[in-house]
Amino acid sequence: MYRKLIGAAVVWVVACGPVVAENDGHFLLAMCLKQPRTFGSGYCIRYAAGVSDTLGSTMCAPTRIKNIQIKDIVVRYLQAHPETRDRAAIDLVGDALIEAYPCQR
Repeated sequence: MYRKLIGAAVVWVVACGPVVAENDGHFLLAMCLKQPRTFGSGYCIRYAAGVSDTLGSTMCAPTRIKNIQIKDIVVRYLQAHPETRDRAAIDLVGDALIEAYPCQR
């Protein structure tokens, strides 16, 4: 529970922070494609990891998934679905992770 609250707080701060005017798929992909160890790359990793933490049982990712793996999944999804990039980044990250790690129902 504590981890989910932290994840939600991270997403809220990142999504609502004054640094970002637009937070759609175009912006997120641009940040994710920045050089490693830059603000953009770090923003992408933290944003995607925060969304991942809030998804809970909506996705069935391995328990030890690394944040860089989450970033890679999001980048592949955004590159494969350019028609969706006008949508909110939080929705796109969720879609990417749920597609990559669907739960068996």
